[in-house]
Amino acid sequence: MQELLDRRPDQVIKLLRATLKGTPAYLQLRDEAIKITSECTKIMPANAAKVHDLMSARPLATDGFLDRETMEAAIADARDVTGV
Repeated sequence: MQELLDRRPDQVIKLLRATLKGTPAYLQLRDEAIKITSECTKIMPANAAKVHDLMSARPLATDGFLDRETMEAAIADARDVTGV
């Protein structure tokens, strides 16, 4: 990530802006968010709805950031899945 930040700071800024703009839309437009999530990740809409409801309930703040506990849990899950 540091390499990308050093080489393409403009790209990193665009990603951050998109995240900050997209998070409120994700939280406010539930049906659309579920549809897009389901299509992009190829999971069933019911599962996408569960993810949306979980993320909307607490961990996903309107500023686009996750609380520390949720971030650490996601990192631990990713490590388990990838074996890193």
